Amino acid sequence: MLVWLAAVLLVILFAMGLNWFKVIATSRQALATSRRVVGTLRDPTMTDLQKEKAMQASSLELFKCFALILLGCALALAVPFAIIWLLDLVGLVSLDAVLALTLSIPFLLATTVIAIVVIFLLRKRTP
Repeated sequence: MLVWLAAVLLVILFAMGLNWFKVIATSRQALATSRRVVGTLRDPTMTDLQKEKAMQASSLELFKCFALILLGCALALAVPFAIIWLLDLVGLVSLDAVLALTLSIPFLLATTVIAIVVIFLLRKRTP
């Protein structure tokens, strides 16, 4: 039972970490930049040189977003992993057992279904 609680804690803290470390906001920023790039490419009033300069600026912004998303995901995973590792050190729960559970088909299916329901409910609630 403790292994299940630790696995659920791992997933919840990871999901919260994605928000804490601004992964979701940065992903939205990257999408907005990508859309702006497409608009730039389709703009008939811009010269090729203007488009190229705009694209270079956007590529730097997208690279920055990539680095922030990568770092944020690493931190979002490292924090809950460290907590479970500490729980393993004090003998409360086995890190190997928690990781094995998080990779099992029933756990993956359950967390996927729950995540979809939560996302659906949150989107329905926000205007």
